[in-house]
Amino acid sequence: MTTRSTIVACGVWVTSKKLVVAVVEPLGFVSAELFVPRRDDARHALLRTVGGIAGAELVFCGAQSDPIVSLARERRVPFWLVHAGFVDGFCRAAGFRRPTPRRLAALLARLPSTPYPWVLAGIHRHAPAP
Repeated sequence: MTTRSTIVACGVWVTSKKLVVAVVEPLGFVSAELFVPRRDDARHALLRTVGGIAGAELVFCGAQSDPIVSLARERRVPFWLVHAGFVDGFCRAAGFRRPTPRRLAALLARLPSTPYPWVLAGIHRHAPAP
């Protein structure tokens, strides 16, 4: 039952000044961390970078407000939305008292590759129509 995803997931956590991005490989290791300013040119550059990685998908927390979600939809970049209550509950269950943005971005990135249906029920994939 332990099927592993073949996607490279990029968890994006929004802070007041930047987007914190954790790039997680299919085996679950963080291969890169990016800190992207909350500017349109930087958002476009991030989407170009993710678009250039074969099989890469973005993962956002749905409650966080940032134009990058709309830009990803417009550019037809596949992404996942995770309900904010799910992230909070998951952090409590994992014992994260005050998780850092880096840890939250990595958590988001790992969620789509989980083999557990109860986790997958809390996230929703948005893929461009063919």
